[in-house]
Amino acid sequence: MAEKNVLRGKESGLLSQLHPESKTQSLTSGKDKWLQGEAAATSLAYWQQQLEGVTLNIDLPVARRRPAVITGLRGKQRLIFSETLNREMKDFAESENINLLTIFLAAFHTLLYRYSGQEVIVTGAEWFEENGEEMVSPAGGTALSERVGNILPIRTNLEVVPTFRELLQTLAQGVTEAARYQNLPFEQLSQIIAPQGDRLPLPINFAYYEYPHFPSELAGVKLDSLWQELPGNRTIYLFDLALEIQVIPAGVQGCFSYNGDLFDDSTIEAMAGHFQTLLAAAVADPELNLNQLPMLTAAERELMLGEWNQLKVDYPGDGSITAQFEAQAATNPGSIALICGGEEITYGQLNGKVNQLAHYLQKLGVGPDVPVGVCLERSPLIIIALLAILKAGGVCVPLDPTYPQDRLSIILKDTQLSILLTQEKLTGQLPHYHNSPICLDTQWDSIALESQDNPPCAAIGDNLAYILYTSGSTGKPKGVEMPRSNIWHYVQSIDKHLQIRPDDIYLHTASFSFSSSIRQFLTPLTRGAKLVLATQEQSKNTLKLFELMQAENVTVCDSLQAVWAHGLHALDTISDPGTDKRLPLKLRLLLFSGGLLTADFLQTLREHLEHPPQIINIYGQTETTGNTAYPIPADLAQTTGPVSVGRPLAYRQTYILNSELQPVPIGAIGELHVSGCSLSRGYLNRPDLTQEKYIPNPFTPDTPGAILYKTGDLARYLPDGSLEIIGRTDFQVKIRGMRVETGEIESILLQHPAVKQAVVTARDTAAGERFLAAYYVAAPNQTPVNSELRAFLKEHLPDYMVPAAFMRLEAMPLTANGKLNRLGLPEPQLDLHESNTPVVAPRDDLEAKLAAIWQQVLGIKQIGIQDSFFDLGGHSLLAVELFARIEKEFGKNLILATLLQAPTIAQLATYIRDNQDLDTKSLVVMQPKGTKPPLFCIHAVGGNLLSYKELLAHLDRDQPVYGLQAQGLDGKQPILSKIEDMAALYIQEMKTVQPDGPYFIVGHSFGGFVAFEIAQQLQAAGDEVAFLGLFDAIIPGAKGRVPRQEVLKLHWHGFSENGPAYFLQKLQQKITATQNELDDSWKRLKGKYYQKQGVALPHKIRNLPIKQANHQAARAYKLQPYPGVVTLFRAAVRYDTVAWKLDPLLGWGPLAGGGLQVIDVPGGHESCLKEPYVSSLAAALTACLGKTAI
Repeated sequence: MAEKNVLRGKESGLLSQLHPESKTQSLTSGKDKWLQGEAAATSLAYWQQQLEGVTLNIDLPVARRRPAVITGLRGKQRLIFSETLNREMKDFAESENINLLTIFLAAFHTLLYRYSGQEVIVTGAEWFEENGEEMVSPAGGTALSERVGNILPIRTNLEVVPTFRELLQTLAQGVTEAARYQNLPFEQLSQIIAPQGDRLPLPINFAYYEYPHFPSELAGVKLDSLWQELPGNRTIYLFDLALEIQVIPAGVQGCFSYNGDLFDDSTIEAMAGHFQTLLAAAVADPELNLNQLPMLTAAERELMLGEWNQLKVDYPGDGSITAQFEAQAATNPGSIALICGGEEITYGQLNGKVNQLAHYLQKLGVGPDVPVGVCLERSPLIIIALLAILKAGGVCVPLDPTYPQDRLSIILKDTQLSILLTQEKLTGQLPHYHNSPICLDTQWDSIALESQDNPPCAAIGDNLAYILYTSGSTGKPKGVEMPRSNIWHYVQSIDKHLQIRPDDIYLHTASFSFSSSIRQFLTPLTRGAKLVLATQEQSKNTLKLFELMQAENVTVCDSLQAVWAHGLHALDTISDPGTDKRLPLKLRLLLFSGGLLTADFLQTLREHLEHPPQIINIYGQTETTGNTAYPIPADLAQTTGPVSVGRPLAYRQTYILNSELQPVPIGAIGELHVSGCSLSRGYLNRPDLTQEKYIPNPFTPDTPGAILYKTGDLARYLPDGSLEIIGRTDFQVKIRGMRVETGEIESILLQHPAVKQAVVTARDTAAGERFLAAYYVAAPNQTPVNSELRAFLKEHLPDYMVPAAFMRLEAMPLTANGKLNRLGLPEPQLDLHESNTPVVAPRDDLEAKLAAIWQQVLGIKQIGIQDSFFDLGGHSLLAVELFARIEKEFGKNLILATLLQAPTIAQLATYIRDNQDLDTKSLVVMQPKGTKPPLFCIHAVGGNLLSYKELLAHLDRDQPVYGLQAQGLDGKQPILSKIEDMAALYIQEMKTVQPDGPYFIVGHSFGGFVAFEIAQQLQAAGDEVAFLGLFDAIIPGAKGRVPRQEVLKLHWHGFSENGPAYFLQKLQQKITATQNELDDSWKRLKGKYYQKQGVALPHKIRNLPIKQANHQAARAYKLQPYPGVVTLFRAAVRYDTVAWKLDPLLGWGPLAGGGLQVIDVPGGHESCLKEPYVSSLAAALTACLGKTAI
């Protein structure tokens, strides 16, 4: 057991005869003379060379940070060497003609190297030998009280790992050489070691005492009984850790002395065992290199290799992930499976569409291990496509439509895809493809002819489910082959932590090109939960995500720390001082993956959540799908640094090993290796890389063919068996949660003719934002411009892989042995400008304010008004904060897409000037150009015009389009509560751009009633209305006019088709509606407070009063027959609502005096205006406008 004591001054021994008082002499005058001589200068130069650029701190597993006030708490852990080891060490020393001092010093340096992984080890060293009645040291002192003056730094360079015998020879030479320059006083040495006067110039020390004249009358006394009495056995208070060795004729003993403020007793106790195991192995076989020497005790090996890797659980189902989804569809066909952009799809409907596409693909030859490309925007179609490929037995190959063509072309060529699923609007963005892609939006009519029954599937667990592409160091992305069994096991094992229930609402935010997307969509859909798929805009704008979570009552959010951190910062920016900034979310679980989760962020997170959920830290690679999960305790005491990633999931094994596959001790750093059911097959068409990264597992000899995956992550075990991730063995980094191989960027950059050398590293801004920095040396006679290099990389790499900073160097910094010195690279400047490029300063107050905001958000001091936000290192997460600050400064609520059209300060200022009345006027110019009569689009119940955004992209470019948004969106203007008043106001503004008819008017949902009233008032005033179109507008109150008997019949029909699930669904809808009403009530109270104060409403509740007023206006509106023709665009996807089944004309039949034209369009009430269905609506609308235009 470790012994603790508090320093109380000088110690005294009991056996004084063993160390009589030493003779002392004054050396002061002689020392001063020596310091002025040539020998002192030579010694000083030697030690300066030895210690140049050396890091003296060694990364050991401390339990606590160094306290501000030192307590003096010390600990001792005794070392008792067996008689066998004593004999073996003595024989080894004689056979090698080397002293025990060097053996112990070599073993100590090896121990420190194996714990820290640091290639340069420096410790203090002092040694004493009894010479008659005195103890003699290398520095010539004789009194133990002068021991501080005897300390010499001993350096070991292990960049090339030697054998233990080679290390002995190196250290023997080093000790001899150090002794040659020993006369330099310690105070001078301290100035070299710690010029700033650090408390501990040498934190770690080695002390060696040898007593060849040990009293013969005590020879029979056991060594351990003499421990407290031998000279030199004293508490070493100058060091954090010290190893003391004492040698007498009867044998060797020692102890570790340590700082109790830093180390736990158990840590040093384990270290003592590791030292003895390592020492015994080194003496037994000195030809082993240092990484091959075993360190763990037998008990530790059993714990770390066995007990911590034996989690086994029972899984439901038969091993088929699609069968689990089918079971949910069969059990609860009427339950909502998917929500995206306002569209809801039940499990029965989703399974039917998936089956149709699966049958269609099988007829095209899709089966086991046949890859199928998927290049789709975020919409229900991408979920349908992925599930259909899996059901058909094929392999999903996601292709992100935002990637440059060059990268997509590499994937297409590598996989040799025969089938590619996409949508019409993306075909122009795809690289050359040898086959015609299948456009699911325009070719669905053919797909819909297939059966909705579950198809047979010939694929088994060993067949592939996915090929996902990750960044590759060779300059090309590498495809990871993921078997079906891998996916199935992962979903089952992670759900043991998540416990997803049918009443959960799970938010999907990940890119479908990343492995986390698999968890985010398959886990909820195989558990009967509701999946909420964030749209592209929502997935990029965290504030929109917060609104979505609140609107849909999300219970499980699966995201990245970077996304939430930027969102919370933006929320703080737009919130007024003194207001409650907590988000009133209903989260049960909040999952984070994709990078290190930090303790300080968790504290910030909890401060922003009204009801803190269970937070789970998930860790894994694409190659392993997922390794560990750590449910973070609510009372986590940790305040800084990355939190643990937990322990392995079921049927997975994790090993932390050194380069020779030796397990490292608890607390020591090594490379994390993973084995078990989660491993991917390898890399597509890369047998060399597969062989390098996927190696035989030496710890499972009873399992033939077992594989270890080398993750490249540096990690260490915590005492409870959980893992802490420290860093990387290579240059792979995470940027905003996305994996980046800097070598891939370097390889692409070197393809530029003006670049001779290139290095890319990850750096951090002052605010902790991680970014990529590229350093380059120009080719002879070349002067590349940073903006050109950035544009070149954008042609080949995704945006997140394009460096934010570029720095030209005359030459790369090198180490003494000629290797690249990454630590010598200068700090990059996040500045676009070349030295000869002028910075265009702001020209007015508006541009100056925008420039100040950009400087705050980007962390750049000098920004010109012509500089692009994205070229300065900006990205979508920073854009959220940028627009939040703009909203607070100018009251302008802009969408993120604005930055794509106006990426510079000058352009954004022009946009703001041109839209000064953006929040106070209802008329919005959506498409100003064209020769045709303008089309006026009326807002839906939310008051804004976002629902028309995707429709606009499909209309003729010669078609001018104007929108009418609700008054009061700025949170200041009065809100109109009567449809008649809205129509009158909108007509006034319509006439500012079109004084006379004929008018063309459309309205979606609630906007249909306003459009209807506008047409009424225009007709009454003598103006011509050429076209009145209603996009799935449903007259309110229709259900109240339905006879009770008919209502009961329809409910009975629903029960007959779906059983008890029908009523459970109705109950769930009622509960959800009640919850929404309670949320809205809270928001209304908050909104009244802001309006009473006369300030703008916060972004997240801005349109709530408008929605409430519009609902009230719709209920109060008295519809009268309209003398003209009404065109109703009716959504084909209808839900089990009584009114819709009894009146297919949605109530408009008797109100269309000139006739009602009904046009069925694909999609639901909301989704008919979104991809992939909006193109059909646009085509039908264009045809109608063409027929009626003059």
